[in-house]
Amino acid sequence: FIVLFILRQKINLAISITKAAVRAVREVRLCITFPFLQLVSFLFLFIAMVLYSALLATTGVMTTQTDAVFNNEVEFTAQEFTSFGHYRFWFMMLVFLWTSAFIITLGQLTLSLCYSQWYFTPEKDEGNSVSIFSCLLTVLTKHAGTAAFAAFTAGPIVFIRAP
Repeated sequence: FIVLFILRQKINLAISITKAAVRAVREVRLCITFPFLQLVSFLFLFIAMVLYSALLATTGVMTTQTDAVFNNEVEFTAQEFTSFGHYRFWFMMLVFLWTSAFIITLGQLTLSLCYSQWYFTPEKDEGNSVSIFSCLLTVLTKHAGTAAFAAFTAGPIVFIRAP
């Protein structure tokens, strides 16, 4: 009980912040659907990477090899890749991680801008003039470099930390 009495101001602040967040989500309704736009972007990226991987898989040289399996000679065809093909694969993985981080960063910046515009609007009771699409346009035209730099610094870190 004593701890609650000491922390009552911080608890009241947390309750006020939560109420403001709930009101913001309720009034800026399209922000709830914004992650689906990010999901569509990820799907396009994934499809492009799958197609590029399929094209990259055809760049190897086919060789015929023989091996002994259960005392029987088996002849099979193997595909050998050059070191340039390996470099292209790892570069593709780095591009995939960078673009994924870029999409996430664009979403974070867009939602941050949207909610900050809502929060600093003086007359909230007269109607909501915040548009998620105008915020996305602002982020794409004025803050895409920031998102690209943040994604570029985060991409290699994710690449290194991947098991």
